[in-house]
Amino acid sequence: MTACNEVKEEATADREIGIIKTTGQKSDSEFVFYDEDLNELGSHKMNYATLGAIFDKPFIYDGKLFLIPQGIAKFKNEQKALEIDMTTFESIVFDIKQPAINCICANDDYLYTVNTLNTSTYISACDRKTKEVKTEILDKIYALYINCDDEKVFVFGQLFEREDGSERDSIIFVFDKELNLIKEIDDDDHCLSTHNSIITEDKIYFTSPYNKEDMPSNILNIMDKESDEVKSVELEENYPLSLIKRDNILLISHYNIVQGLGGGINFYDIDTGEQKYYKLGHEAAQMELIDDKLYILGKNQIFKYSINLKDKELSLDKQIDISNMAKGDYISGIFPLKKD
Repeated sequence: MTACNEVKEEATADREIGIIKTTGQKSDSEFVFYDEDLNELGSHKMNYATLGAIFDKPFIYDGKLFLIPQGIAKFKNEQKALEIDMTTFESIVFDIKQPAINCICANDDYLYTVNTLNTSTYISACDRKTKEVKTEILDKIYALYINCDDEKVFVFGQLFEREDGSERDSIIFVFDKELNLIKEIDDDDHCLSTHNSIITEDKIYFTSPYNKEDMPSNILNIMDKESDEVKSVELEENYPLSLIKRDNILLISHYNIVQGLGGGINFYDIDTGEQKYYKLGHEAAQMELIDDKLYILGKNQIFKYSINLKDKELSLDKQIDISNMAKGDYISGIFPLKKD
């Protein structure tokens, strides 16, 4: 089934970024498009509630945008996943048959979702051609985040509190693409608060904004996919959040997304370990890099920066206010409309 929604077309070729405006009160969401100077260029209505989540960057794969519409916030019972063409914005609906889905990722063959009910986590794989769904259950595991590459699926989870009250362990569950469990990696509590990662050919980079005591963390984690060894890098600031990798530079946003505090960008050189941190003076909930432009999503603003990765330089070019929304509306994500 393909869902067709209201489209307002204005200068489609000039679209550079988009944002997701949504609400948990009714089935009324919208993509809003902007050019590189942050001029609004139209919108696309979507008849869903709670579309996307500010904690997780919109997942993009092969020109498709994958999103979860949780439904009315009080119930979170939509039980669907969306594959959205980023040119036409037509969407394909997949019936996952799971409520309160937290996160989504995709490869050529499947899209994957994760949700936790009571004390169990449900990992679902939906065939993108047949729409057939397979679900695996992880008992006594709490997991909010999932990512994948062409061959494997990585679920970042933790044990629920043990009966003796001792501290929870964090585990990375590795599945093959058909959701057969390959192994469990005890990652020494690195992934307790992970909501963002980058998977390369040989590494997985992921952040930990909080530690197992729910205190601020300043850790960047780098896992070797061959040995499963997890290296922890201490960053100059707490609350590492979003990641973007270009060649040997890892851009890391720092932001307390729960309390809405702080905001900064760290240039981390993977080869040398050198760091250069810029305090922004505003929120940094999500970010996108297009050519030499870095777009950052604040609470009710979009910021455009000029960026020089080689010299690790950043300068603000423009910002716009996007707070003119109906009561109960909010921005759940930002995404690129041009390839970097």
